[in-house]
Amino acid sequence: MLVAGTLLILLEVFHKPIGVSDDWEWPILIAMGACLVMVFVLQRRQKSRRSTSAETASSPPNLIQQKTPRWLSLILIIAVSLSGPWWLPYTGIVLPFPNMVAVAISTCITSVTIYVIAARRRTPKV
Repeated sequence: MLVAGTLLILLEVFHKPIGVSDDWEWPILIAMGACLVMVFVLQRRQKSRRSTSAETASSPPNLIQQKTPRWLSLILIIAVSLSGPWWLPYTGIVLPFPNMVAVAISTCITSVTIYVIAARRRTPKV
């Protein structure tokens, strides 16, 4: 479901360069929303099932196992936000290149700030 939702998001963003008619915009958005709602519902069910099982008595993952995905996701956020000037023209956003660089830098700063704040709130204080 997550892969289908992601592919539908990409299809929605790049529908003009691919050659998909604008008439398909709303059906794609509705299908994407349905996929993402299903992912949310299935994750909630899995989490509630996991919390009722006896497997929760095991120890939490160590610090290295927790930090590796965080660093990888932070690097991915930075790479995608700073690469915006090269892929934004394919989405239909037409700005001069210096303006797109300024937008990419502000997007990167905003994204990293939100990520760091969320990571601090998520990490339990010992």
